[in-house]
Amino acid sequence: MRILEGKELEDALKQMQEWEAKKAKAIEDAFQRGIATGEDITNLLWTYTDTNLRWELFADLAEKGKLSDEAFNKGLAIAWTEGRGTGDFRAIQYFMRCKKELVMNEEELVYYNSLPDKVTLYRGCSIEEYEDEDGDSCFGISWTTSRDVAEFFAFRNEQEDTAVYSIEVDKEDIKAVFLSRNEFEAICFGGDEATLVTDEPTELYTNYMERKKQELDEFMNK
Repeated sequence: MRILEGKELEDALKQMQEWEAKKAKAIEDAFQRGIATGEDITNLLWTYTDTNLRWELFADLAEKGKLSDEAFNKGLAIAWTEGRGTGDFRAIQYFMRCKKELVMNEEELVYYNSLPDKVTLYRGCSIEEYEDEDGDSCFGISWTTSRDVAEFFAFRNEQEDTAVYSIEVDKEDIKAVFLSRNEFEAICFGGDEATLVTDEPTELYTNYMERKKQELDEFMNK
């Protein structure tokens, strides 16, 4: 790797400083004036944050009431799917108040509307998540309509004590469906009692991993 020196180094440092100043100004303006449109929150989150900071910036703006209804819903979708909101209790509050017609894009709404009135959802997770120290289930809010995907999350790291569980839910209890990562993610807080589907990989997992490998090979060979 070439090391910058002299004028090149000075120019690079100047560009970095200018960028940081521009980012700080954009974020400051957002907190001062608020954000009215989905396009504005999308630009802010994509341009001036990375995966580690995206959720926190969105949550800070939401907590301070700086987002319009449209900006809140569009921002929630981006911050959740492209940030690190998992495990933040505020996510439950945000999804409880989200509006399906705003938080999902057109493709996701079509998929959601195609679901039956009763939906089977799957979650791949640790067995400890299924039963906490008090004997109660303590699942997260992220599920999937695809058992293949659930098996991937359960068994991809070859850890012990992982499994796939399923629940039956009313379609209306699914707060949002996200398709951007091809995970067929469904945000849901309840449903019938969870059922153990499998505690070891099945042929579905094997086939899914083969498809993932093929997709990666095709991408690398482009």
